[in-house]
Amino acid sequence: MTKLIEVQPRDFLLPVCLGVAATLLKLMTLMLFLPLVFGLLGGDFSRLDRILPLSSIFSSNPQVLVWSLAGTILIAALLSGLCEFAVNTLMDKRGEIIRGILGRKLIDAYMRYGQQYFDLNRFGTILSKTTRLPLRGEQYFKFLNTFFKAALALALYLLVMAWLSPLLTLLVLLVLFAYLYGFNLITAKLDTLDDRASDAEDEVVAVASDYIMNLSLLRLAGAENQAITAFSDADETAHLLRLEENRIEAVINPLRELLTMTLILAVAVITSRFTANIDVEMVSRYIIFFLLFRRAMGHFSTILSAPGRWSRLRVKLARLVELLSEEGKFIVPSGSKPFPGLGSGVEVRKLNFSYAGKSEVLQNISLTIPAGQRTMIVGSTGSGKSTLFRLLLRQYDCPAGTIFVNGTDIRDLDTSQWLRHVAYAGAHPRFLNDTIRNNLTMGLQNTSAKALEDAATRASALGFIQERERGFEQTIGDQGALLSSGEQQRLALTRLLLLDAELVLLDEATSALDNATEAQILKSIDEFVVDRTLIMIAHRLSSLRAGDHVIVLQNGQVAEQGSRDELLAVNGYLSRLWLIHEGSPG
Repeated sequence: MTKLIEVQPRDFLLPVCLGVAATLLKLMTLMLFLPLVFGLLGGDFSRLDRILPLSSIFSSNPQVLVWSLAGTILIAALLSGLCEFAVNTLMDKRGEIIRGILGRKLIDAYMRYGQQYFDLNRFGTILSKTTRLPLRGEQYFKFLNTFFKAALALALYLLVMAWLSPLLTLLVLLVLFAYLYGFNLITAKLDTLDDRASDAEDEVVAVASDYIMNLSLLRLAGAENQAITAFSDADETAHLLRLEENRIEAVINPLRELLTMTLILAVAVITSRFTANIDVEMVSRYIIFFLLFRRAMGHFSTILSAPGRWSRLRVKLARLVELLSEEGKFIVPSGSKPFPGLGSGVEVRKLNFSYAGKSEVLQNISLTIPAGQRTMIVGSTGSGKSTLFRLLLRQYDCPAGTIFVNGTDIRDLDTSQWLRHVAYAGAHPRFLNDTIRNNLTMGLQNTSAKALEDAATRASALGFIQERERGFEQTIGDQGALLSSGEQQRLALTRLLLLDAELVLLDEATSALDNATEAQILKSIDEFVVDRTLIMIAHRLSSLRAGDHVIVLQNGQVAEQGSRDELLAVNGYLSRLWLIHEGSPG
């Protein structure tokens, strides 16, 4: 885990050393406080010399000794406070660094996960884990620091206590271990309760994000009250679990204090039964001993709660490690071969593919997409057209030996290099909540203003962009919410026209446009793909007129493929659709 959060031994060493220094200074204040009280009450310091050699350190003059002790105690207390401040500052600073490291690692991991992982997991749950789990790394670091500091401090206190009274210290240790066993029984219930509460809180975020993202759908369905009830139920479950956890934790501190005082009294009573003829020296030793014991109990309580804290933290850390692991993330592997150019085109051989938990979407399909031509894919809803695009875009992995680019298995290609040669626009484009310019030039930072305006003009987008108050610097909202569907599609097509891609994929990319605008944009695309390969899902049969090659998919299988004229010449699926489209009675 320390490797995961990128901490070195030195990150623990300095805070622990400063913590030990603070403890030593506190020990000094305790050891000197009793002589100071004796001095203020006019006591005799000579007897105390057998415990603390004050006369060899300070002046033997009682008045000077009192002031020296007071000054030393004050300075020691100040230095102790400064050490603790430095410890907390170092831990907080490193904790924030750890949180940032883990946050970046999570985002980096998400970038590698396959689309299917996000299909199967709720967005709100992923969001909650992304914001909450990095905090566990910070807690782990602080837990280790606190534990080591408490263990060393307790050892120092016990050493001094053993010097004052070995027998009494042994008795204390025996009682402390009994105390440790009993206290762990009390706190055991927190181990599972905190996990249940965390899961419930994740569900609250997931439910809230689902409803907020689909607010318009809820309003159209008149389901606002249903959403409020569902959210309230999830929130109530999390609330009740946290209340139960808080009640147990609220009992722990008073109980700890009660047990601590009981323990001190028990030790005091037992001690009194075995001591007789108590003189000033022994009284002094016992007073210092119990002052040290009272302070040591604070550190012991930290160690006492460590097993329960670690047990709960370990489960959360395991979730973080699991989230960062690649197992079960449907990662689409990248090859190492450079993109060879489309050359002979794209070939699909006996491809079978299914999404998780679903029957096969593509069944033993084989087809050819010639390079430099315009291939139209036709088929009813659910026939696998968009799935084929997703496989070409490497959002999902395909079996080895099923998709080839110029004779090279697509799985062997360097994915990032392959995708730099692919341009895609779909019916429902995605956008960042950023400016129009930043959305269009994402990954294309060197795009000139002229190139941007030219592309926007060809996509019939420049007009509505310039109508915005800030033009290309206008923010478009989450997923382009401040744009109409047609404007979103025109922005997506603008970006497509900016790319220097060999393969262009269009998946109903003009479905939200009127006929005149669509015709104008398709003309621009025709000019753009003159020396490129185009694959277009044809939702309007009129677009077949511009196609060189047609593939017909039915129920996840290739029903027909060939040139438009060849397929219309036979009495097949495409010819029947075409006759209906043309209004022929046949």
